[in-house]
Order: sequence, then C-alpha cells, then structure tokens
Amino acid sequence: MSRINSIRNGCRDVFHAFLVKNANYDSLLEIPCLKLETQKPNKVISFTKALRSTEYDAWVHFYEDDANFERLWNKPHVYLPILKKFKGVISPDFSVYRDMPLVMQYWNIYRSRAIAHWLQENGGVRDPKHSLWR
Repeated sequence: MSRINSIRNGCRDVFHAFLVKNANYDSLLEIPCLKLETQKPNKVISFTKALRSTEYDAWVHFYEDDANFERLWNKPHVYLPILKKFKGVISPDFSVYRDMPLVMQYWNIYRSRAIAHWLQENGGVRDPKHSLWR
C-alpha cells in the first residue's frame, strides 16, 4: 500500500510517503526496515542543541520531548543538511506511552522508522540504535 500511495499524481503527500520510497517493510503494518549499523557513538548531542552547534564530532540523538523534533517530521528537507554535518544520527523515537491508544503507538513507531529510513537513503546517516536492538 505505501508504495502505491507514494506515486499518486496530483495528491498532497499528507502522510509523507516520500520518506519510505524504496523501503522494505516488516509485518502487515508495513513498518519500514532499517539498515544495521556497527559503529557506536563516542559523543552525542541532542537535536535541539545540534541545530545551534558548530562542533560536528558528535552523533545527534532525539532523546528529548517530541515537541522539540516534531519539526523534523514536518520539514525533513530543512534539517537534512544540518544532520549530515555530524558523524551520525541516532534515529528519532517518537513517544510511545502505555496509556496511549495502540493505533497512536503504531503511528509513532512508523514515523520514527520512516524518518530513519529517509535519513539513511539521503546521505548514509547512520543509526547504531537499531543494531543494538538486534
């Protein structure tokens, strides 16, 4: 389904199908798969601080309030050049709370993986977190 929706002509891409172009999917929920990474970060910086930083020898992380990086979901092309200056990016993790409706939990998992896939496709941004999960 995602591949079909990503090529609709004349439709506004409200669910950001461009993020999962060329993706492979896991399960019936079509959660995008990510490439494994073996490198581990020595130094990390939050996304919010990275936007103002000139020290690029760190990996950018998103372990902060979702509101601080929702803008990456809304306008990923704006932030890609900034993120590519750093050694790597640990993929965003939109919050998944136990008291959240299950569908919203899946939506946030999908959004996290979709952005991570797009970052990997656009400049080889690395994500060590997913190699640690395996």
